[in-house]
Amino acid sequence: MEEEFYFDGAIHANRLKREFDIFAEENAHVLENLLVTVDGSICGVKTDAVMPHLKDPEIRKIRLGVAPMPKTIKIENEDDLYKLLALYVPLDSYY
Repeated sequence: MEEEFYFDGAIHANRLKREFDIFAEENAHVLENLLVTVDGSICGVKTDAVMPHLKDPEIRKIRLGVAPMPKTIKIENEDDLYKLLALYVPLDSYY
């Protein structure tokens, strides 16, 4: 299995900054699990960080299009961030 999952489209960190600043000093360990471009866009994530969420039945339904994408997702901690990023893992990377 791959060590990283690459997203089809990048997610700019400014989009998440109000709720969870990945560049904050206290979140340095989270940054180690992300593939970030020079401009601050998250273009992928390490497999181990999102694997528990990819196995979650609710996340699977959303990824497969059976359930709607939530309109808002609260990111209060790193686990919430990984749950959000699991939604962006392409289906051909992991079912």
